[in-house]
Amino acid sequence: MSWTRGGLHKQVDGKLFSVLGMPSRLRHWVVLCVVSLAVGCAPFIQHPSVTGDLQKYRDAKAFFAQGMYRESRDAYRSLFETYPQSQRAEEAQFNAACILVYYKNPDRDYAGAQHELEKFLERYPLSTFAGEAQSWISLIKAFDQSRVRELLSEVESLTRKIDETSKALLTAQQTESMILKERDGLIIEKNNLINKIEELLNEKNTLLDEKASLLTERERLMTSKANLEQQNQELVSEKEELIKAKAKLEKSIRDMTMVDVKMEKQRKKMKKAEAEKSGNVGTVQNPGGSGK
Repeated sequence: MSWTRGGLHKQVDGKLFSVLGMPSRLRHWVVLCVVSLAVGCAPFIQHPSVTGDLQKYRDAKAFFAQGMYRESRDAYRSLFETYPQSQRAEEAQFNAACILVYYKNPDRDYAGAQHELEKFLERYPLSTFAGEAQSWISLIKAFDQSRVRELLSEVESLTRKIDETSKALLTAQQTESMILKERDGLIIEKNNLINKIEELLNEKNTLLDEKASLLTERERLMTSKANLEQQNQELVSEKEELIKAKAKLEKSIRDMTMVDVKMEKQRKKMKKAEAEKSGNVGTVQNPGGSGK
């Protein structure tokens, strides 16, 4: 965590995330987290008599102050695992999780921090740290979008520019009004970038919806294509059957034509025979022709 003249920022994975523009409830808890981390995630320090758990508690704080974050976390974990009934166990478990998101910790583990904070809320749902734990979980989830991370790098650059500009102006003893004027302009630009993040997220959701619609339409077209192919196959089969039927019909017509030809020939023969028979009968009845 760091305070800058541009406002309160949370540094996560080397990137600064502004709490400006956050809902007031979330911003309130982020500020509490800043204060907590500034003193080693221990806003409610007690001073009881020296006992085993107190010694581990002091060791953890000393390690944290010296930048020995892994050792500090191990000491906190040892405290709440060895002395689960201690009045310091609740705070120790919360601090152990906070160290995983502390911006100076080279071994930051956001997924691990989220898991441990969720376990903390399961164990201490009514803890005074519950609101801070839930805020950290929400902030960690907010950094899962890769495009948001890319835009936040620009926010980080602008934030560094705010710090560098403020230091340069203070060193040159320039007026406070000039510092505030440039700071306000950069904050507006930063807020515009944050708004752009929201627009890109909305655009992404719209594209995902359109993709889902296209996939649905593709499935429908593929089903329609399959139906058309099946209908085409059926038509091909019907065509083949019709061709076979046509061939049979043509053969039947040819056969009937041949029968007709044969019958015609037979009729002609019969007529000829009848004609010849009629001629012979006439000759027999009048062999000499006409005369008395």
